[in-house]
Amino acid sequence: MDISINIEILLDNLVKNNMYAVFVEDREHARLEVERLIRKGSSIAFGGSVTLNECGITHMMENGDYVICDRSDKTAFFNADYMLTSANAITQDGILYNVDGASNRVAGICYGPKKVIVVA
Repeated sequence: MDISINIEILLDNLVKNNMYAVFVEDREHARLEVERLIRKGSSIAFGGSVTLNECGITHMMENGDYVICDRSDKTAFFNADYMLTSANAITQDGILYNVDGASNRVAGICYGPKKVIVVA
């Protein structure tokens, strides 16, 4: 099966599971999409994510016009305007799969900020 068909099916299934989904070609476009989605001055909570670091998104947010919430301040973390994180995997039927040692990612996704951006 053509990979573009697989991507299209995945995006459709994420939407069916009540998630906004977009495919970007590379790290630079991922940074631009995240920057487009988050208003300047917003508070940001980070779930532990190698993906965000490797894409330069963490650096962009920390050095931009955003308020970065300290993970140890649970109130600020869970009340942030946005949570940025990644997923260990996404199934073809649009289900996020996460294994989380400290539970900050999973708890943040389930019970934290109303706006969660998952970069995968």
